[in-house]
Amino acid sequence: MAPSPIFDQGPYDAASYDAANPATWPQFQPPAVAYQPGMWWTATSSGAVDGEHADVGDYIFVHYLARTYGQFNYGDGTYGDNPHGNWPIESVGFTVWDSTVPPRLQPPFPYAGCAFDDERFPGWRIVVDSLFNYTLSRTYGQLTYGEGVYGDIGAAATPGWADITRPVFQVDVNVGTDNGAPAVDVTTIAVEMWDDTGAWFDIAEPAYYFQPFVGDPIRVGFLDPALEYHPICVGIIETIRDEHDTLPRYVSVEAFGNDMDLANDHLYWQRPAEPASTRFAALMVAGGWRFGNGALVFPGDAPLHADLQPIDIVTRTEIDRTVMSAGWFFDTTAWGEPRLREWPHTPTGTSLEVVDCRHETTPPEALQSHRIAFGADMSQLLNVVSLSNQDDPQLIITATEEQSIARFGRRSKAMGFPMSGLAFADSADAAALAVRYANRWAYVVRQVSSFDADTDLEAGWLAELVDLDTGRAVTVTRNEIRPLVMDAVIVGYEHRITPKRIESSIELATVTTSQ
Repeated sequence: MAPSPIFDQGPYDAASYDAANPATWPQFQPPAVAYQPGMWWTATSSGAVDGEHADVGDYIFVHYLARTYGQFNYGDGTYGDNPHGNWPIESVGFTVWDSTVPPRLQPPFPYAGCAFDDERFPGWRIVVDSLFNYTLSRTYGQLTYGEGVYGDIGAAATPGWADITRPVFQVDVNVGTDNGAPAVDVTTIAVEMWDDTGAWFDIAEPAYYFQPFVGDPIRVGFLDPALEYHPICVGIIETIRDEHDTLPRYVSVEAFGNDMDLANDHLYWQRPAEPASTRFAALMVAGGWRFGNGALVFPGDAPLHADLQPIDIVTRTEIDRTVMSAGWFFDTTAWGEPRLREWPHTPTGTSLEVVDCRHETTPPEALQSHRIAFGADMSQLLNVVSLSNQDDPQLIITATEEQSIARFGRRSKAMGFPMSGLAFADSADAAALAVRYANRWAYVVRQVSSFDADTDLEAGWLAELVDLDTGRAVTVTRNEIRPLVMDAVIVGYEHRITPKRIESSIELATVTTSQ
């Protein structure tokens, strides 16, 4: 599939690009008198265009370069330019769209979707798109000879991502868990769109032959002002619901993350003694995983005992048992690819600074939340960790934190513990895991369990929320009442995305201990 032919500016020799010579840049064609949003060229050779590599067949898009502080004098260059079009050469850059990326991982075309809010968030666009056969070509049995689109396409059409964003929408996304447990819930996506004419969703023939339908991928993401794509989530359409009443017609689409694909049965499952990485790979094959492995990394490895006898399994449940036996947890990335990480969640990245209110000591990069849940709570406290497997003879491993027991009493039931029926084979490895868990959870009593974010309250939230991921480090500061600073890690979040606004509830696991 190619971008809109309306803005096609023809071929371009990418090898001729010289950043210092605008005459070598992609040139707009008459009747255009200046560069406009959406203009694109097709590379006919390999080369570097505005710092990005282009190959034959790649698409090159023009984009607006906002003036930076001190870049020009008053009246020069981009000062006062219209970001919506008629850009002079001083105000443009170029973005290369790689045509060789596998369809499942292709980002949307620049300028896809709808402007999110040109007043508060200039240049930001939201994109809802779906991977399906967006071709009005006749399919077998659809029409009789000579009717409609009979014979339009000479070759078989292939699915591609098509922009289905509507001006009126609501998107709800749920990722991760509310407590950081090792068995991670599947990502859920609920999209409600205004579609009076059935232009994008219908379940009647022949419309659903060339519209998004159940089983097709769907995703939600944002394009920033530099046209970089930020995927929020990817899923597979499970349900399309059209409550047909009176106009306006709102269609509801429910989708689940790609790992929902693994919630299937496998009969008479039995594996030999083997590393956890080997068994994980075998389970993915047995479950029929079809979304690639991306940059899958195993966080170490551990020997697993042989299954004593064949059993019937749910593939996803057995995957969780396998990875928990090695001290990992399994989920998917924003692109829908599989991911393994060490459990409990390890805070990563630059810590996100969150405050309840501004104060003279508040860091300038901090973002304000209008609701933060603080508390003293022993529900996630764990100072007696018990692990057991299904070997013969059975191994039972216990780790205790005596000082925590003396202070808070024996706490052994949190986060799915005692954890029994695992597959670990090495007692030393299991003992190290038990100690790691006890050290992590034995003193977490004072907690910051969640906070809300709203782009209507703080515009700076947009750039953070579009790249939000579980595992992100967070520092939450309470300035009111008495100052309190607590470190945590994101374990789950819910987004509600509507025109001009994102409202989020972000779940945390606290890592600051209460000595």
